[in-house]
Amino acid sequence: MSEMQEPVEAEVPGGGNTEEKNPFRFNGSAMEFFRIWIVNVGLSIMTLGIYSAWAKVRTRKYFYGNTVLEGTSFFYDANPVAILKGRIIAFLLITLYSIIMKFLPTFSLPMMMAVPVLLMVVYAVFLPWLVMKSLRFNMRSTSYRNIRFGFDGTWLDIFIYWVVMSAAGLFTFGLILPFSQYLQKKYLIEKTRFGKTSFSTDATAGYFYVCHIIAIVVAFFIMLFLLLITGIFTPLLAGLHLSPQTLILIYYPLFIFLSLIIYLFIKVSIFNYMIGHTTLGEKKFYSSQKTMDVVKIYFSNIFLVLLSAGLLIPWAMIRIYRYRVEHLSVSKSGSLDLFEAGEDEKISALGEEIGDFFEIDISL
Repeated sequence: MSEMQEPVEAEVPGGGNTEEKNPFRFNGSAMEFFRIWIVNVGLSIMTLGIYSAWAKVRTRKYFYGNTVLEGTSFFYDANPVAILKGRIIAFLLITLYSIIMKFLPTFSLPMMMAVPVLLMVVYAVFLPWLVMKSLRFNMRSTSYRNIRFGFDGTWLDIFIYWVVMSAAGLFTFGLILPFSQYLQKKYLIEKTRFGKTSFSTDATAGYFYVCHIIAIVVAFFIMLFLLLITGIFTPLLAGLHLSPQTLILIYYPLFIFLSLIIYLFIKVSIFNYMIGHTTLGEKKFYSSQKTMDVVKIYFSNIFLVLLSAGLLIPWAMIRIYRYRVEHLSVSKSGSLDLFEAGEDEKISALGEEIGDFFEIDISL
């Protein structure tokens, strides 16, 4: 355990008073994690991926164990064998899916039309289960001061918020999607608990619409700017006899860069807002991430990882994680020692591993 942090004072939103806050700290280092990472990579390759389950647990245990709040670190104790079983089943399911899609052109026309529809239905029914199982497993495996976290979401609720609301976006030209995103994140917070105490939030959907409207306006002016630049430089580029492929190579990186900035603006703004409106008992949480700081970290990480042929991946992981953690804080009011532990339960890792295969984003 590290020493107790000195509480800092910060302005309370909407008021002139100040409130003492305890910041989260991250005590890990890139060099220390590099030794864990390189062993994980080597053993995973030597065992044809079998050791990757243990590598995942070692990685999370390192990050969580070096994340400190009020002098106490978090703890992650997932069973690697459970994760390995989940990965094997997930691999078999993905393989079955790949085989079906490979032989789809050989099916009769009615079957070719029916199979994709059937797969979509199965996915729509299966997705809520994946979200629920993954969150339960991760929360159950995480503890703080010997009290475990938990997730009490149900399949039906997740089906409504993730599947039905997303489908409704198709019929509303996307107008309901910010509201859908708000309901999902609100649900994730309010169904997560620390011991027997659930988190709560007083966030509203209006902020989500504000963020998306700002992003759309910025994207519109960016497109106008690109069109203007194209109109100015097209005659010059034509004189150079550049092929369409070359022009794409010129504009595509710029388009990706600007798109990532807009995406990160929405992600960071909403994360700060949701964390800033979340409470656990008397404890209130704060987040002070800045979009351009995150953009700089992302792009410098990408550049240096590519330049080092992947050897700086541990450094990049530590860097972004440290930034996120050390821009989180919790109010000094209330005591974390007063929370009661919840009932112990055994949760399967299958949902999380299949979710990893499909890259399902269920983060806040």
